Amino acid sequence: PGPAGDSACLDGRGEPLRVEGRVLATDGRPIEGATCDFWGANGDGLYDIQDESQPAFNNRGVYTTDEEGRYVIMTIRPQFYGLPMDGPVGTLLEATNRRGMRPAHLHFIVSAPGHHPLTTHIFLEGDPYLREDAVFGVRESLVVPLERDADGECWLVRRDWVLAPLPEL
Repeated sequence: PGPAGDSACLDGRGEPLRVEGRVLATDGRPIEGATCDFWGANGDGLYDIQDESQPAFNNRGVYTTDEEGRYVIMTIRPQFYGLPMDGPVGTLLEATNRRGMRPAHLHFIVSAPGHHPLTTHIFLEGDPYLREDAVFGVRESLVVPLERDADGECWLVRRDWVLAPLPEL
């Protein structure tokens, strides 16, 4: 996708979700031109590389912040999903009495020149698997409220990111 607000959902399947926020420096200044590289599973809990029925790069995109550090991503509301249980991961999870579930989440790599990149993800508040993520990725600071936008037309998540400066040489 290109400009802020273009949808990353290329197949139109799923409930629309707008993710918006700002990218800021540690001193609170907005970072213009920062990139928000994001990806997520579809409404069935599958990534485009797992599901041949999805177009390539479905629910993936790189977005650039404006002069106020703002970004807007249109995608679809991710769903929780189960990990494949037919290989060594399944054997390990079964041996440790764990379910192989991942809560609904979106992945991000946020970067800007002169700053350390941030690789992270956010999880949706209220997901039934937040307390038992198979890969132990959930942190309270990464759980975000999910609400309806003012028009009630799509889901809305707000998340700001703060990037630390690289050391001066």
